[in-house]
Amino acid sequence: MDATMPSPIQDQTRPMLSVRGLHTRFYKDDTVIHAVNGMSLDLWPGEVLGLVGESGCGKSVTALSILRLIPRAVGRVVEGEIDFEGRDLLALTPHELASMRGRDISMIFQEPMTSLNPVLRIGEQVAESLELHKGMSRRAALARAVELLELVRIADPARQAREYPHRLSGGMRQRVMIAMALACEPRLMIADEPTTALDVTVQAQILELMSDLNRQTGAAILLITHDLGVVAEMAHRVIVMYAGNAVEEASVQDLFANPLHPYTRGLMAAMPRRGAWRDTARLQALQEIPGMVPSLRAPIVGCAFAPRCSYATARCHEHAPVRQIRQNGHAVACWEADRMEQLGKPI
Repeated sequence: MDATMPSPIQDQTRPMLSVRGLHTRFYKDDTVIHAVNGMSLDLWPGEVLGLVGESGCGKSVTALSILRLIPRAVGRVVEGEIDFEGRDLLALTPHELASMRGRDISMIFQEPMTSLNPVLRIGEQVAESLELHKGMSRRAALARAVELLELVRIADPARQAREYPHRLSGGMRQRVMIAMALACEPRLMIADEPTTALDVTVQAQILELMSDLNRQTGAAILLITHDLGVVAEMAHRVIVMYAGNAVEEASVQDLFANPLHPYTRGLMAAMPRRGAWRDTARLQALQEIPGMVPSLRAPIVGCAFAPRCSYATARCHEHAPVRQIRQNGHAVACWEADRMEQLGKPI
């Protein structure tokens, strides 16, 4: 994505998706897992919003909570608001929600092999939502499925539509998932780690495809990833999550130029630098963030990152930081944001 590309926010008056104070819990015997703790976000029409953080920080649970895909037997949203184009998703009946999934909001899951039905042909699976949501005949839906497979750049789509998932490569299966997500022309796509299991070359092709589809269809994308490189390539804005909540939010340009949270700085410092292997005078091991992710089995006192943060003060351990809005709408939840700003861009 062109780094100078303006965000669609500039031309909009209200967000398409608004999440406020989201709390999601999981339950097992007498244990309660506080998976998402007060998460808030806004996503605007036509925007690509990156949701980034290490494994276990609550990214996928946030997405599943938005679509209410968490089985009631193991967990549920206990507090918060989820508004999509003026409709409260938490207040919808199961039937109303089912009619919205796939038609208005679609999801690209992390591992297509476990999401695709192994006993149904690819074309049938793509056509299913067209029959369900658009009332198309089976013949028309299958013809449209072939067109969608061609749209996502699958070679010989008519033949591939007759194949079963196990006959396709990982990259092709992911393209099928994107075709299924696009079938009913949704206004919002949630992509949960769409390139994690793919090699670098195929990953680049999938990211390029998603960027092109975002520009061509105007669909907004909530892109969930742990890879800051993917965020830099794809997103207009980015939210950094840690221990179930947002710790920093900014445009991609502002975040990389001036990260204001120690966790964000730690993530950036841990990234390999292009050409560093040639500079033998400065050759050094990648930096790592010390310590462990906190347990989510109980509410966290103070800043969740404080035990791992070299800039933490007594206040950080005692009181949860207040979200601050700084220049250009750059938001951060850190008591030491002024110190972080003085440090400048990480090397």
